[in-house]
Amino acid sequence: MVRMLNNAFDVMNGRCRSESINKSNWPAKKKILEETLDAIEMTETISAELKLIPFMLLIAY
Repeated sequence: MVRMLNNAFDVMNGRCRSESINKSNWPAKKKILEETLDAIEMTETISAELKLIPFMLLIAY
C-alpha cells in the first residue's frame, strides 16, 4: 500500500517536464492512480465490514 501511494504521488508530482502528465503517458499514469484508488476503497470497505480503523486514517495520525 505504501509503495502504491508513493507511485501515485510520483505521478502527481511530475517534477520535471519529461515526467509530467501528457497525452502520450496519460493511460499508464491513469492506471497507477486508478489502482491506488481501488486499493484505498478496498481497505475502507473491508475495515468498515470488520469495524476497524481504515488504513488511510491510521497514516493520518
